[in-house]
Parts: sequence; C-alpha cells; structure tokens
Amino acid sequence: MIFAIATTTLNKEVKRKLKAGQYSREEATFIYLEYLKLKKQRESGTKVAGISMAVIWVLMLAIPLLSGRGLVLPLPVYFLFLILFAGIVLFVYYLMFGIFKQQIHNAMKEHYTDVIEEFEGQ
Repeated sequence: MIFAIATTTLNKEVKRKLKAGQYSREEATFIYLEYLKLKKQRESGTKVAGISMAVIWVLMLAIPLLSGRGLVLPLPVYFLFLILFAGIVLFVYYLMFGIFKQQIHNAMKEHYTDVIEEFEGQ
C-alpha cells in the first residue's frame, strides 16, 4: 500500500511542464484522460474496500451472537469500530487519490482550464 500511495502523485517533470504550458492541448487532454481512468479505478477500489469493511463489521456483530458463548461486546464498541473502519477507508482514499487530484488541478488550472472544464462531471 505504501508503494501505491507513493506512486500516486504527479510526476515532477509533468507537473512543471503543465504549469509552464509546454504541452499541446492534445497532450494535456491525454494526461487528463489518464487521470480520469485512474480516478475511476480508485473509486471502484474504494467501493470494494468499503463493502469489505461493512461485511467485516457485520460479521464482528453476528458471529459472537450466533456462537452462543456470550462474548458480545457492548453496542457502542461496534459503532466505534464502524467509525474507525469508515475513517480508515476515507483516509486511505485521500492519500491514494485526493493528493493526486489536487496536484493535477493546480498544475492545469493556469493554461489548461478548458481541458478540465471539458471533462468536468465525468
């Protein structure tokens, strides 16, 4: 995971050229389309992680109840785990993608705002 977080940043050379406006509109469009593909992959991965965390949370609640041994944690502890799981998923998503989004938008906002506006909402 650390490798994925480290590699999900905008290349310094690409960032510098985007800020300086050294790419053609087609090249900037290609870079932005690659960003959108990565965004789609990350969002689907986050959904899978969220579903996995929900299943784990339900199993943490259901298995002790079904085992009949009386090892049930108090209900507030389960909600604490739910908040913790959701926080972890959102924090990892931000680390893996939120920083990258900020970098590419900051680099493109001066010379390539038309490219961003063209694909906005996708």
